[in-house]
Amino acid sequence: MNLTEIGTVAERPLKVVITGTFLRYNKGGAAMGMATAQLFASHFPNCEITFLSPHSQKDRKVYSDHPVIACSRTQYRGLWVLIKASIWWLLRTVIRYDYRSLRADSELATYYQADLVVDLSGDTLTEDLGTLVLFSHLTSLYIAMSFGRPVVLFGQTIGPFKTWGWLVKLFLRRCAAIIARDDPTVEYLRHIGIPQELVHRSVDSAFFLAPLSTEDASEAAKSAGYDPETEVTVGITVSQLMEMRYKRKNSEAINRSFAQVMARAIDAIVARYDCRVILFPHVIGPREFLDDRIMARRVRDLVEGKASVLVVNEDLDPRLIKAMIGQCDAFIGCRMHSNIAALTMCVPTLAISYSVKYRGIMGMLGQQHRVIEIQNLDDEILVTKFDEIWQHRDSIRQELNAALNAVEQDGVDNMQVVRQVLMAHGRASS
Repeated sequence: MNLTEIGTVAERPLKVVITGTFLRYNKGGAAMGMATAQLFASHFPNCEITFLSPHSQKDRKVYSDHPVIACSRTQYRGLWVLIKASIWWLLRTVIRYDYRSLRADSELATYYQADLVVDLSGDTLTEDLGTLVLFSHLTSLYIAMSFGRPVVLFGQTIGPFKTWGWLVKLFLRRCAAIIARDDPTVEYLRHIGIPQELVHRSVDSAFFLAPLSTEDASEAAKSAGYDPETEVTVGITVSQLMEMRYKRKNSEAINRSFAQVMARAIDAIVARYDCRVILFPHVIGPREFLDDRIMARRVRDLVEGKASVLVVNEDLDPRLIKAMIGQCDAFIGCRMHSNIAALTMCVPTLAISYSVKYRGIMGMLGQQHRVIEIQNLDDEILVTKFDEIWQHRDSIRQELNAALNAVEQDGVDNMQVVRQVLMAHGRASS
């Protein structure tokens, strides 16, 4: 059975499989998944969305409206799944035989039955995070392509590559569409020779996440120990990942730790603006070194005015975190998706960056000059840059509001790309 055969039955719902997500403990990844599902549901009412996740049991909590199937791309079992998909493809290609038992398990059956595979690998199609991470995400693409299913890379930062660029290009050229979330990715794909008709420039899918209500956010804030309706608040995300990048890239790291830099800046900001600083964790696991709350507590413990700093410790829904960040008067973000939450709520935002993705995504809303590279970070620079966004916060909100109107059209354009892919692969528009 080929894609045309499974995709032209008008009565059958459109089957979309979302891959590349990792775990709901990463609120940015979860925001991408939830927002993508919202987009597809709004543009394709006759649509069934299934998530493939390495942590399916945990992720069912955040994707509760959709089936979540276990995938093995981060496990040793993934090698066996690849072998089965390869044997199936070989038999199908050479002797035109559909060996059904090879695709009978839930993971491979999910790929096989799909009309479209949407990959949300974010910024992991790169060698910067190591070969194992890169190959784990290529696994999903390989299986989908073995079954002949169209693959759309949705809202991603891609590259750079040194050793494995030749292999990744083979996959990229076989994608039905590549939706890049920043200009540097578009330029990089052009540079390595990816056909430009495959590449579409848009934004990260988390831009389209609908937040929970203001009432929900206020209630959660009060439960956490602050009142955004009566207090001036500055939201901040910190991470152990940023600390590692700081140690590696910043020459001042031998004299002062990342936590000390952040604590000194917080003390200065609190003294200057009589505000409450809220430290939001945007990744809380699964391993301890990934938990933002550990770094947040370390920073708070170094602050002199501890009464003015609060760490949010709860495991919160990404939509609720976005709504809570949206109540802040200003925001400083080490996690890119926390910055997206702030920007899309029109909160003046200062990004601390270790990757091209920060400036690229900030630039989508005309905020590329409000970025501090980690190698340049110190508390004086941070406070000076914060002073700038504070003094111009009203005009920044207006800038963001105007820029977000164009972003809404990006969501429509993304779905038009998807619609064209479906039609090109024999699935009538749903």
